[in-house]
Amino acid sequence: MTKEIIEKLAEIEHTRWADWQRWVHTKFIEYKDVKNPKEVVCLEREWVNRWDNQIQTNYKDLSEKEKDSDREQVYRYLPIVQDLLDKQKEEIREKIKNAGMGFWGTKAYNEGYAQAQADILKKLNK
Repeated sequence: MTKEIIEKLAEIEHTRWADWQRWVHTKFIEYKDVKNPKEVVCLEREWVNRWDNQIQTNYKDLSEKEKDSDREQVYRYLPIVQDLLDKQKEEIREKIKNAGMGFWGTKAYNEGYAQAQADILKKLNK
């Protein structure tokens, strides 16, 4: 996978995380309003403030350390995406081989694979 694809997927991961955190933060209850404090889970204000800041920050504006957190999540599911691409690549290779297309088939295959990667990037950038 190219660095550009990793970055785009990390940007999507950040948006997914921010959407989830935004929802979680709507569920916080002020401690003083709780009738039974034993049923409340409290978070330190420092963490809540940090996450609120990250929720409001676009991926491109995060620190490299914060971006690394999103990239780590991408690397967790990247093998599945790579496996799918490899299987598709092999299926195309087999079709070319079975069609007896030789050199020109291989050339078309390589150009098609490069175009497929470009198409993936275009779709991710929407």
